[in-house]
Amino acid sequence: MQGADQKSQKLSFELLLVATGRGPVTEGLGAEQLGIKMDRGYIVVDPLFKTNVPNYLATFWVSPEVWQRLWFAGRFARVTETDEFDSRGWRKAVVGFDVEEMACEYAVSFGPYLEVIEPASLREKVITMAQATLEFYRH
Repeated sequence: MQGADQKSQKLSFELLLVATGRGPVTEGLGAEQLGIKMDRGYIVVDPLFKTNVPNYLATFWVSPEVWQRLWFAGRFARVTETDEFDSRGWRKAVVGFDVEEMACEYAVSFGPYLEVIEPASLREKVITMAQATLEFYRH
């Protein structure tokens, strides 16, 4: 056996425990189709063990006045464009976030220029946060 000091030693043992690693078992899961970054079968994660794919998706109607700002407003927001417009000329966008709280803060930051379509629970949280902000400034 060669140690860290590069010196060889001969050792004897009564028992030897051998542990071998396993390779990834991800073939056929469809991770690539979901857009998850892979490396030789392993899922690529950041230092916080998050993948490149968001965990929370929200759909918004976005006013033309702020459309170009969507990509810069949220550091961790992942914007997907659509070609769908409503009668006001507002464009639909699907935005991915790591958690719902980030989506709520993002939506509130655009004020009346961004409308939550879904999920309904996010819409309710945005309304609650906006009302709390109004109450704070009224007092």
